[in-house]
Amino acid sequence: MFLYKIFQLVKNKVKCLLGRRSPFFEYNHRYGNVANYRRCEWDANFIKTSSTIDFYEAYFKLINLLDEKSIEIASKCIGRVFLLNNTLSRNINIFTSDEVAKIIDANVRLQTSIIKVNDNCYAYKDYFLPINDFEVSTFIYKYGLHLVNKNYLNDKSVIDAGAYIGDSCILFEKELTNVSKIYGFEPSRSNFKLLEETIALNKSSKIIPVNMALGDKISKESLIGKGMGKFLSGSDDIVADKNIETVNLITLDKFVDDNNIKVGLIKTDLEGYEQTFLRGAINTIRQQRPVLVISIYHSALDYFQIINIINELNLGYQFSLYKADDGYIIAGTLLICQIPFNDIIHYE
Repeated sequence: MFLYKIFQLVKNKVKCLLGRRSPFFEYNHRYGNVANYRRCEWDANFIKTSSTIDFYEAYFKLINLLDEKSIEIASKCIGRVFLLNNTLSRNINIFTSDEVAKIIDANVRLQTSIIKVNDNCYAYKDYFLPINDFEVSTFIYKYGLHLVNKNYLNDKSVIDAGAYIGDSCILFEKELTNVSKIYGFEPSRSNFKLLEETIALNKSSKIIPVNMALGDKISKESLIGKGMGKFLSGSDDIVADKNIETVNLITLDKFVDDNNIKVGLIKTDLEGYEQTFLRGAINTIRQQRPVLVISIYHSALDYFQIINIINELNLGYQFSLYKADDGYIIAGTLLICQIPFNDIIHYE
């Protein structure tokens, strides 16, 4: 089995070099399991953490808070993660034919439209980044913003927790034209430098970069890893061969109070630090009831518990799940929480 996997990897690499197979994705069923080439660590982590909870109770509570479309998304994503974990077959079809078409279309639309302007600037349509790291979920599916009531955000600010190089920030600036400011929080020094470059390349007038992490206290923490996957340790369990830097941590409640910010939307992608972040943002959420766009795919704990944390605040939120057709199974799943459109005046 090990030698077979090595053979497959070498064969696929040769196909890439010959131009017969895309280095970005592989969806032709003749080559086997279409999901093999889009797996990520969060699939395995979901399986691992699911064994630590009462799965029946967790799933039952989740679906009772969701609409029919969101239940379908949850059932599909979770079922596929377990299916892939429990089979060694390379010939199982994970996606429907319609999904395959959407995945291919989205990747081709994005990857074939990226322009290298120079060594320090890449463009997709009217978006500019200092490195070529355009993602389908951001620039094609736009974080599910079509589900958000944009009128609710008038003259309010966006909190982008986990801004990375600013890709989501520039998306919000163009898509949410009626917001006041966009605060992009990125603790990593290297990513923050790229975030500043992104702001300059896009001649942004609304994005305010903040070189800090958001959590449940004011302190210093260890940030571990490289690139997009950097995460806060939150403990002394630090792997020796990882890149580590010390970063400043602040609560969103403290930052919002200090800067007198009226918050309309909070987006998080914190590599599994979401629940810690929420503990430091609870007053802002209670007092201002912003739209929440929260990444919940990093563990089964986040997938099932975050919705209950928000629901137990009794603020009148309605919940929906959003998952882009990007070829990943569970990665990128978003929990969208917002006040019902018809009840906005009542809750403001």
